[in-house]
Amino acid sequence: MSSPDVSGLPEPGTRAKAIVVRTDRLVERGRNSGPLHNDMQAAWPASAFCDLAEAAWELTLEGCIGAGRAPDFVDAILLHGATA
Repeated sequence: MSSPDVSGLPEPGTRAKAIVVRTDRLVERGRNSGPLHNDMQAAWPASAFCDLAEAAWELTLEGCIGAGRAPDFVDAILLHGATA
C-alpha cells in the first residue's frame, strides 16, 4: 500500500516536533490536574503516545486495523496496557 501524498506539507521533522510539543503540554495538564502519573517526566508518556499513534497509522495503512478502530486501540493500550 502506498503512503499518503505529503507534497506541499511542512517537513516531517517540523510537524513531528509540533506534535511532540502539543503532546507534552497535554501530558503536563494531565499530571497537574491529577489523572496522570506525576512521578515520571512528561516526556515518557508523551513519547509513548506518539509511538502508539505512529504504529496505529502504519497498521491502518497496511490494512491490519480499520481507521475507525485505530484511536480506540491507541487509547486502550496507552491507558490500560496490553492486558485483557
